[in-house]
Amino acid sequence: INNEKENAVYYLNKFAKLIRKILVASNEKDISLADELETMKLYMNIENIRFSNEIDFKIKIDEKINPENIRVPSLILQPFLENSLWHGLSSKTDDKIVSFSELFSSYIIAETLKHKELEVILKNTQELITTSEDYSNAAVNFAISNAAIETFFKQCRSRIVVLPGFVASSKNGESTTLGRGGSDYTAAIIAVATNASVLEIWTDVSGMYTANPKFVRQAVPIKNISYQEAMELSHFGAKVLYPPTIQPVLEKEIPICIKNALDPDHPVKLISRDFISADSKIVIICAINEILAVEVFDSYIVGQSVYDYKLLKHFANYHISYITKNTNANTITHYSPENSKNIDQ
Repeated sequence: INNEKENAVYYLNKFAKLIRKILVASNEKDISLADELETMKLYMNIENIRFSNEIDFKIKIDEKINPENIRVPSLILQPFLENSLWHGLSSKTDDKIVSFSELFSSYIIAETLKHKELEVILKNTQELITTSEDYSNAAVNFAISNAAIETFFKQCRSRIVVLPGFVASSKNGESTTLGRGGSDYTAAIIAVATNASVLEIWTDVSGMYTANPKFVRQAVPIKNISYQEAMELSHFGAKVLYPPTIQPVLEKEIPICIKNALDPDHPVKLISRDFISADSKIVIICAINEILAVEVFDSYIVGQSVYDYKLLKHFANYHISYITKNTNANTITHYSPENSKNIDQ
């Protein structure tokens, strides 16, 4: 906003209106398509402010369609818009841009808590977490980061510390980000470095369900599952947690509590070493949408590990995520997210 008061007020007004609409929509099972489009238009207008009005977006509705009469799940368009923006960004410069929201929102939260006369300080996570220079999906240097986090919290005397998630910095001081699920991952990094007794993840659902409740009405929440089950489910499509969040706390056996911000009194869902869901052969059914299958066919493919090596080497060189593979007598099929960066190359 370049320190311009008028632009800052305009941005804050837009941001506040968006938050109000999201809070209202989150309590509704479905809303009209007109309301959904209005919320998404407001969201894109705010993003356009951050990107200097360089985003070209349009909403086109067929004349035969009345959006007031169509009901859709609330906020159903949000992930599509976020992914469009995310995968349309370049790396180094845009890590600075996408870091802004986390830094800005954490500042607002800290100032709000101070206004309520609570003992709180704001600490920029970019001064604590050091990563590689793989912009938009940086790898954490745990040796450097853990030392910085431990030093800070040993010297900190405040009862409450507000830290922005998702953001970090390289050894050269450049802004980096931790990729999808980066805010939860940040919490896990802090929990491990400080030897926390528990890691609480506040989200918009009450833990992990037996299936996606948006598509399966009979889905019920699972009370307790193990780290291994949670990682497996996250890997294969469960959106409550992303796999990087679990790995750090797994090594120190720090329990993870899943809490619903929209229903804080709902019973806690626990992920830990001690709970294995062995009562049923099938615990959860999950799915991943938009999968790309890369199929390699050769009549002599049996036992030829060189095929796996060559293909996975290409995946690694282009930083393409790898989910699983299937093998038969003449074919090896590798599966990856269709929207992976560099997949066309």
